[in-house]
Amino acid sequence: MKIFFALLLVTFFCQVFAADFMPKAFKAEFDQSFVSVIKKKTVTNHGVLSYQYPGNIRLEITDPDEGLIYVSNPQKSWYYRPPFIPGEPGELSVSPQGNTLVAKFFDGLKNGLKSNRLYDVRDLGDRKYELVFKKDAAKDAGVKKATIVLAAGSQDFLKVEKISLVFSDNKKVDLLFKSITALEKFADDVFIFKAPDNTNVTNQ
Repeated sequence: MKIFFALLLVTFFCQVFAADFMPKAFKAEFDQSFVSVIKKKTVTNHGVLSYQYPGNIRLEITDPDEGLIYVSNPQKSWYYRPPFIPGEPGELSVSPQGNTLVAKFFDGLKNGLKSNRLYDVRDLGDRKYELVFKKDAAKDAGVKKATIVLAAGSQDFLKVEKISLVFSDNKKVDLLFKSITALEKFADDVFIFKAPDNTNVTNQ
């Protein structure tokens, strides 16, 4: 689950640019790469992320674990895990807490990347920027620091090439972006999750 939620941190990272560095709404496709503790080898997953200001997030893993979904809006959030074996029930965790820490990070990026109460920012040069999370934020997010790499000559969130995350236990995850597309807005139901039939629901 930690790896999954790492994906939700992908837009913690920008530069000190104009307030329109990040669009109000966007859809992104990316590959996630990490070393599996069990398999002792690099594992790559494909994901799709949708975001709309303020506080609306939807993230889906489409390959190879198709069906893993996290959805959050300002009022509520859902985390769905499909069954491992066809015919068995899926698992859905529902929280009455919307506008999560992750959503707050997303929302904060509307003003570009600046040190704030959640993290400090360092310009590493060569289009690389490091975010070091402060104690409370690191504890809540489970991430110590992150590095973002922008495309050559770019000062635009839509041109993010790679984000590397370092967890509290020093595990590392790389996110390689395939595309990021700015949108005006999503349909309202994108950020609401309806449990499929044959699903065990746990309310937090």
